[in-house]
Amino acid sequence: MLVGCYYRCPIVVEEGDRDHPRFYVLAQLVEYNEIADAIKVEMHDLLGSRQYYGDLFQHNVFFAQAVTRCEACPGGVVEGRLGRGTIVSRASIPYSADEPYWYWIRLPNGRYIKECETRLKFDYSQMNFAPDKQLRSYEFQHPTWFINHLKVSKNLHLVNNATYGFHVLAGCRAFLLPHQISTVARCFETTPVRYMLADEVGLGKTIEACSVLSILASENQNLRVLIIVPSALASQWQNELHYKYGLDAAIASPHSSICLLPMEDIGKSRLFFSMHWDLAIVDETHRLLSSDVWYRQVQNLSRRVTHILLLSATPIQDRNEEYRRLLALLSPEQYETMSAERFSWMVKRQKRIQKSANLLLGYLERYDEYTEIVLDDLSNIVETLEDTALEKMVKEIDLSSEDKGLSKVKQALAYICENYRIERRVIRNRRQLISERLAQRTLRAIPYSPLSLNENYNEIGAIQNTLTYLADNGEDNEEYATGTAIYLLSALFSSPWAFEEALCKLKIDDGILIDSAAAWRRQAENEHSLVNVALDEDPDLIKGRLMTAMNYIDQETDILDDENCKMVVFTAHNATLVQFLKLFNERYAAMGIYAVAFGQHMGRNELEDSVYAFQNDPACRVVICDETGGEGRNFQNAAQIIHLDLPWNANALEQRIGRLDRLGRDPNKDVVSVVFYADSSVEEQLFHIWKDGMKLFEQSLSGLEIITGELNQLIVEALLDDYYTGLANAFDDILDQAEEMRESVEDEQDFDLGATLYRPLSQGIDNVLSIYASEDDNLFATAMMGWGKQAGLSPEKPTSSGLIEFRKSTFSVNAAKQSLLIPPDWHRYSSASIVRREGKILGSFDRQTAATREDILFFAPGDPVYDSIISNAVGCNRGRCTGIETISTYNYDGLIFIYNIVPELGELLENGMALQTLAQYRMYLPLKQIIVTVPLTTKSKEVPEKQVLNTLLKLQPNNASHLGRRGSGKMSISPLERFISRNPPSLWEPLVDKASAAAYKRACVRLEKRSDFEAAEKEMQRVLNGYRAECIYFERDMSGVDEKAHLFDVTLRALKNAKPELDAVCFLRVRSNG
Repeated sequence: MLVGCYYRCPIVVEEGDRDHPRFYVLAQLVEYNEIADAIKVEMHDLLGSRQYYGDLFQHNVFFAQAVTRCEACPGGVVEGRLGRGTIVSRASIPYSADEPYWYWIRLPNGRYIKECETRLKFDYSQMNFAPDKQLRSYEFQHPTWFINHLKVSKNLHLVNNATYGFHVLAGCRAFLLPHQISTVARCFETTPVRYMLADEVGLGKTIEACSVLSILASENQNLRVLIIVPSALASQWQNELHYKYGLDAAIASPHSSICLLPMEDIGKSRLFFSMHWDLAIVDETHRLLSSDVWYRQVQNLSRRVTHILLLSATPIQDRNEEYRRLLALLSPEQYETMSAERFSWMVKRQKRIQKSANLLLGYLERYDEYTEIVLDDLSNIVETLEDTALEKMVKEIDLSSEDKGLSKVKQALAYICENYRIERRVIRNRRQLISERLAQRTLRAIPYSPLSLNENYNEIGAIQNTLTYLADNGEDNEEYATGTAIYLLSALFSSPWAFEEALCKLKIDDGILIDSAAAWRRQAENEHSLVNVALDEDPDLIKGRLMTAMNYIDQETDILDDENCKMVVFTAHNATLVQFLKLFNERYAAMGIYAVAFGQHMGRNELEDSVYAFQNDPACRVVICDETGGEGRNFQNAAQIIHLDLPWNANALEQRIGRLDRLGRDPNKDVVSVVFYADSSVEEQLFHIWKDGMKLFEQSLSGLEIITGELNQLIVEALLDDYYTGLANAFDDILDQAEEMRESVEDEQDFDLGATLYRPLSQGIDNVLSIYASEDDNLFATAMMGWGKQAGLSPEKPTSSGLIEFRKSTFSVNAAKQSLLIPPDWHRYSSASIVRREGKILGSFDRQTAATREDILFFAPGDPVYDSIISNAVGCNRGRCTGIETISTYNYDGLIFIYNIVPELGELLENGMALQTLAQYRMYLPLKQIIVTVPLTTKSKEVPEKQVLNTLLKLQPNNASHLGRRGSGKMSISPLERFISRNPPSLWEPLVDKASAAAYKRACVRLEKRSDFEAAEKEMQRVLNGYRAECIYFERDMSGVDEKAHLFDVTLRALKNAKPELDAVCFLRVRSNG
C-alpha cells in the first residue's frame, strides 16, 4: 500500500453491496495498519458536494483487500502546490502500479506542469477505473447508464478529436462555417496568436475573432483582453460576446477582464495602454492609418501583448505604404523599420508570381485544350523560384493518369498561391468561396416628390432653405462638411423631427431654417393623425416620407396576412425612429400586430425584450432600428430591410444590409432593400452613388472596404464644391476609382482562390463537420436528459416547441447519490434573459433552436446544466461496464469493447511545446470511437460484427435486461448471482483477460488502418516547404522554419504513438424468440 496515493474505496449502500459493491469513491491513503491490514483514507471535496453527500465522509477506514489503485479522471479538477488546475492526462513515465502515478496538470494561466499524485488533491467523485477491471469483478451497471454514457461519449470523442478549440466552438450559438473554423484553426498554427483577419465584408470576421478569444479564455482563466473598436460597433461586440459565447465585456472599463475601448477615445486613454493585456483585438484596423496618435498607441500595444488579432478591410497590395503600415501593426519588429523601397520590391516580386499563377488558373476550366501550355508555364515558374519542393510537385504531374495530371497541377498552383504572398499571417477569405451559401441582394427603389408650402407641406421649402444656408454660411473645410453639413443633410432627408433635433444639436440659430422646420413638423403631425383615413380611403393625404413608407407596407406587403412577413426598418436618426414607431403602432395595434424599437435610447433589458418579441411573437412584425440598432443581433428572420433614409457613409450602409445579408441566412431568401428617397434632390444623387457607383444594393463591398474612406472623402469634396449638384458632378470620378480598385482586387481574389485548390486542412475540417452534422442532436439531447434524470437532475416535460426546463426544486439528492452528481450553479442563471422574463431555466440542447432564439438558454459547453451533466457522465465511472440481455433475430454471447483514441502527449509537454499543433493534425486519427466485438461461443463467431454493433447502438432501455441486478424475489437468486454461478471467477477472470488483450490488439490494428499518418506527414512537409519557400523568395530569416520542423517531428510522433484507451465494455447476450 502506497501512502499518499489514491485508491478506489467501496461504500456499502445496501446489504447486498458487501459481496458485490456498486458504489465507490476516490480517496487518498494517509495511513496503513499492516497488522490489521487496514487503511485510513481522506476524501477531498473540491467541487463543494459535501453539503449533499456528507454521510459518505464518515467512511474513512477500509480493509486493504477491498480497495484498488485508481487513476483520477482526465478533465477533472485538481489542487496542488500552485493552486487549482485541470487534469490533462496521466504521465506515461513512470507507469507502474508499484509506485506513485504522475499527472500532467494545466493551470488556469494555461501553463502545464507534471506533478506526483502524493502532492495532489483529487475530488472524491472523479475517478477513472479501467472498465475491463470492472468487468473482471462483475461490476455490471444498469444498462440505462451504459446506453446514455455510450451516446454522450461518442459525441465527446468527436468533439475532443476535432480541430483545436472545437470543443469550445461547439458551445457557442454561432453556426461557424468551414472557412471560419479553418481561420480559427490557422490562428492556432503558431504560438503566440498574431494574425490579421482580412475577410471580405459579411464573412464573419467578428465571429472568428470572438471564437479565438473564447478558446484562449478557456485555456487561461485570467486572460485579459482589450478590444479596440469604432464606438458605433462597441455594442455589437458586446452583444456578440454575450449572446453567442457567454462572455461579458465592459465598455471603457480598464479593470474588466474583457474591455471594449472605443477607437475614438484612444488619444485620451493612457491608462488603458499602460495596463497589462494578454490579447489585443482591433476592429477596422485600417481606420488607424488616418491618425498618427491612434496608430502609435496601437503599435506600442502590439509590442507588449502576447496575442493580437487585427480585423481589417482586405488590404490592397497596390497601395504599398498603406499595406506596409498595417503589417507593421501586426509585426512591428519586421515591418516598422523596413524601407518603402524594400517593401515595394517584395510586392513587385509577389505580383509577378501572382500574374503568372492567375494566368494558369484561367486555363484550368479548359485544361484539356491548354495542357501543354500549363506544363510549360509551370516549368517556367519553377525555374524562376528555384523551389525544390515545387519542382518535385511539377515532376510528379503524370499526363497518362486518369485526370491527365490535373489534380497535381492544382496542388502545385495551390502551393504557389498559398506560399508566395507577402505575409502568411494575413488571412483573407473571399465571398466567391461560399457564394452558394449567401443570399442574393435585390433593390426596390421608391422615390417620392417632396411637396411645398402651397401644398400644405413645407418639405421642399426646408430642403431649399437648407441648401441656401449651407451655400451662404458653410465653411470651406472638411471638418465643417463632415460635422455639420452632412449631419444636417442626413437629418433633413429623414424627417422634420430629426431635422429640428439636428438644428438644436448643431446650435444653428437661423430663423428661416427654424421656422420652415417647425412648419414642416406641424404639417407632418397633422398628416400622421390621419393615417387610417389616408391608407384606407384617401391616398391624396399621403405627403411625406414616413407616410409613403407606411403606404408601401400597407399596400405592397403581406404584413396583415402572413405572420412570417417580418421587416427591419432602419433610420439614421433616433427622432425618426420614435415617430415611425408611434405611427406604425397607431395604425396596426387595433389589427393585432405591432412594431418594436431597437435604438440607442433604450436600456439592455428593453433591447432584449424587443429582440425576444421580434423573434418569437407572431404579432410583432417590425423592428425599427437607428444606426446603432440591431448590431450583433439575429434579424435573419426578416424578409426585407426598409431604409427610411440613406447613410452618407458606404460602410454604414453595408452594416445595415449586413444585418440580413449574413452567413446562415437561407440562400433562397433574397435580401430585399426597400429605399425611400426624395426625387430630384441631393439625396437622389447620393442614392445613385450607392446604387450605380458602388452597387451596394446588389453586391457586397467585397474587398473594396479599404477604399471607402477615400470615396467618402470624394463625397465631402463634392459637397464643398457645390451643395446643389456636387454629388452628381463627382459621380464619374467615384465610379472610376471604384472600378480601378475593383480590377486590382479581382486579381488578388483570383490568387487567394487559387490557394484553395488544394488545402488538406479545409478538407479535414469539412470531414469533421460532416460527421458532426450527421450525429443526431435528438439522440444526444435524449442521452443528456436521460443521464440527468437518472442522476437526479430531471428536466420537465419538453414544451410544445421542444424547449426543456430544469428546476432547482426537482434536484433529487437520493437519486444523485448513485453517481455523485453536482447540481448546476443555479445562481449563474439569475441574469439570464429567459429567467428574468419568464422565471424559468428554459433552453435547448439544439444549436439551431438556440441560434434563432437568443432569449432562451443553450445547454452546451459552458452552460451550468450541461457542464453538470457532462462532467458527471464522464467522471463518475458509471455506465462504463454492463451486462445486457436483449432480443433480436439471432443468438449471440460476447464482449464489446469501446475505445477512445488518445495521442501521446508526453514528449510535447516535456519539451514545453503547445498542444495546438497536435490538435491541428488530430483529425488524421480516427474521429469515431473504435468498437471491437469478441464473440465467446462458436455460434456467436458466425454473427457479423456489423449486426452485433447495430443491435448495441440501437438499444433502448426498455428492451435491455440487466444481468447485473442484485435484487431477487423470494426463493430465487438474483440475475448477478446466476451469472456468477454460470461464469465463476476461475473461468471468468482469465476469459476477460484474454478477451481484453485480443480486443486491444485488434483495436491497435484498426487504429493503424484508420489513421492517415502519411497524409499528416505530407501536409506537415507541405507547410514546411511553404515556410522555406517564403523565407528564400523574400530573403527572410530561416530560424523559425527549423523550430517549426522540430515541432512537426514531435507532433508526428505523438500521433503515431496514439493508443486505444478503453472507454466502456459490455457483455452482450442476444436471444432470438426470447
